[in-house]
Amino acid sequence: MKTSSKALLLACLPLLALTGIILKGRPHPQQVTYSRLSSSRLSSSQPLGTAHVYLKGNQSMANQQLIKGGAAVAITNVQPGAAAGSGQSYPGAQSIPSANIYNGSNLLWTGGLTTDLPSTQNGITVSAITTTGPGFVATLTAAATSSAPVATSLTILTSSGGTTTSGVFDVVAALVAPTGVTATPQAGLGVVINCTNATSQPPGTTFNLLESTTAGGEGTTPVASGITLSYMRQEATAGQNFYILQAQNGTATANSAEVSAFAYDQASGFSNTASATPSVPAPGAVTGLTATLTDNGTAPSIALAWALPTSGQAITGINVRSGSASGGESTAPLNAAQLAASATSFAFQAAYNQDYFLVVDTIDAGGTATSAEVHIKTDVAAPTNLTATGGNNQTVLRWANNTGTLGEMIQYSLDNVNWNNLITLATVVGTYTDTAATNGVKRYYRLADLN
Repeated sequence: MKTSSKALLLACLPLLALTGIILKGRPHPQQVTYSRLSSSRLSSSQPLGTAHVYLKGNQSMANQQLIKGGAAVAITNVQPGAAAGSGQSYPGAQSIPSANIYNGSNLLWTGGLTTDLPSTQNGITVSAITTTGPGFVATLTAAATSSAPVATSLTILTSSGGTTTSGVFDVVAALVAPTGVTATPQAGLGVVINCTNATSQPPGTTFNLLESTTAGGEGTTPVASGITLSYMRQEATAGQNFYILQAQNGTATANSAEVSAFAYDQASGFSNTASATPSVPAPGAVTGLTATLTDNGTAPSIALAWALPTSGQAITGINVRSGSASGGESTAPLNAAQLAASATSFAFQAAYNQDYFLVVDTIDAGGTATSAEVHIKTDVAAPTNLTATGGNNQTVLRWANNTGTLGEMIQYSLDNVNWNNLITLATVVGTYTDTAATNGVKRYYRLADLN
């Protein structure tokens, strides 16, 4: 730089301080303009690379807040100035053809204002931008799900008549309803309203109290505003009251769930002490329990059937228990695994010549319910090793007796299809001679043990 140029620059430095205008380079993704300086205004824009003009004082606008999910906010750019003719004026009252909103160098919103408004991008809606003499007013809203970073300053840049102006604001978290609200009565008609969880609210949030003597009747007009989160409400008369704690930020509000308390003036002494332990009720018992015996000649089988309960707690499972005497059912169930709650039958293999006393248990978290008992006795096993030896107009029968047998019933047939009773023996003998047999006529025999 030549000596004359240096001298000119040094001479201009006091003027820069006087006008309050500073030049601040900032990386930016778009080509913008740098305005030339004069003693009275910025004018005659000419390209100077990736830089913006920031007028001193704009950065102080960062305390302007836009609440996510809240009402529209007017973000104002106010240029520092003085009386006309002081050399600090700025070209205003000009149309604004375009604007951008940045988070740092990240472009969140852009638009040509004469055609695009209102416009929503990344959850930020710009409904209007108007000039205000040396600055502008931008009317914005941010959706609750806006991608704009919370508590990070965003910058609006507008271009007008070859110049660029800016306004800075913060996007803050959406207003949320207070939780953990309680209402505790105190002697003397006082009710303490406490809130244990009113965090994560936007800066500048205050709290109000809504009240009613009927549930849901609190309305929208607070009975107390700007209260603390542990607030004593003094009632005029005794009775039940209903309360809502309201968070407020600007025109946006968020209400807690309703709580209630009975305001009282005085309380008597306490009564005697009583205690109880709540528990889940037992389920209903099955009804109509029946037992049916079947025998395939090798082993007997018992089939149970019942009807599920129609009242009581929902059951979670079913067990079947058995005993050899009435009321003597085992605690261990016959079923290896608990039956499903919907089961209505169960069968098992039994032993010959046994008494079975059976019950069905229904189960839930509160315990068990036992059905009425049913009794059934199995028969003795069929005789084995029956032989028949023919003689002169007779046949000798022999067989093996079973334990518990009280007698035998013997039958004969001429075709092994149609059977006739031959004799019933009252004692167990293991042998019998059929003297009614005829030489040359074949007879078939069978017998059953009696008990």
